Amino acid sequence: QGTRRLLDVIAMAGGLSEQAGERILIRRPGPDDSAPPIEIAVPVKQMLESGTDSQYNPWIRPHDTIHAETAGLVYVLGSVNRPGAFPIKDQEQLTALQAMSLAEGSKETASLQRAQIIRGEGSDKTEITVSIKDVIKGKVPDPILLPNDILYIPDSRIKSATSRGAEA
Repeated sequence: QGTRRLLDVIAMAGGLSEQAGERILIRRPGPDDSAPPIEIAVPVKQMLESGTDSQYNPWIRPHDTIHAETAGLVYVLGSVNRPGAFPIKDQEQLTALQAMSLAEGSKETASLQRAQIIRGEGSDKTEITVSIKDVIKGKVPDPILLPNDILYIPDSRIKSATSRGAEA
């Protein structure tokens, strides 16, 4: 249906999803069958900010394949009000406090002094202890989370026991 720019094609597809990552990859067939395909990486943030006639909004040709990468996820688990996976979007950084906010804060029984950031995969996992309480007070910097990090907020045994005793 004629030539279109990348933003037009994305709009025709219904836009980018919440899970869209930092780049859109355009795979274009080579000039002949023996030539390898050409890949064009378009940064989403620049594409959305630069306007319709910019270098970040290329023309789409017949037989091009367009793939929006998936955003990296950060997982918040444990004694929080809404545990889950949250995307790191638009080339932004996500800190532990921001992740706690996305998880709608901690439960009353949370031990904010013993939070853990679990980083890595398989046997190469690293656990980083962080005191969310000290981050809130400004005593320590708010750690930046990386894609696939797990922020775990444990329960406090004392707070849990006190809460159960008060209920009884």
